[in-house]
Amino acid sequence: NDGDADFAASRAYFGMLHAAEALLLSRGLTYSKHSGVIAGLHEHFVRTGELPREHFDAFRKAFEVRSTADYGYLEPFPVGSARGLIGRAEAFVSEVEALLRRPDAT
Repeated sequence: NDGDADFAASRAYFGMLHAAEALLLSRGLTYSKHSGVIAGLHEHFVRTGELPREHFDAFRKAFEVRSTADYGYLEPFPVGSARGLIGRAEAFVSEVEALLRRPDAT
């Protein structure tokens, strides 16, 4: 509530990004750009049905929100938007953790 909603939204996205990178790394895959992580996640986990589309869509949307929060928002970032993103990030990270715990994760 003290004007840090943009920072909270950005950190939520980066939590998702690091979870996605860990999931990709479990298959020996690394990417140097955020867009590469998004594309790799889609190719190796969404197309195969391992990661539900809704979580991927939340991750992709979080990337857009993070860009706005970090670089393009002239007004205070809406607290409700940050809270929504944090909730979606928590669900995304939980899903990735479940995938990483599977015996066939690698």
